[in-house]
Amino acid sequence: MLGNPVDVAYDNVAKRIYVAERLNGGGRVLTFASPSTGTFDTAPLQNRAEPGVSAVYLSRR
Repeated sequence: MLGNPVDVAYDNVAKRIYVAERLNGGGRVLTFASPSTGTFDTAPLQNRAEPGVSAVYLSRR
């Protein structure tokens, strides 16, 4: 699913990695769990269509 990631953000509270991927399907945001030691080939927890996505911004209130 990862063709050409354009931005990556890490949420230290939720321990999630968010990747903006624009090339495949017109734009997607993929969510991954933080990898544990030795686990680097994993499927995304969430694969959400976001047409034209170019960045990921996390905000906590």
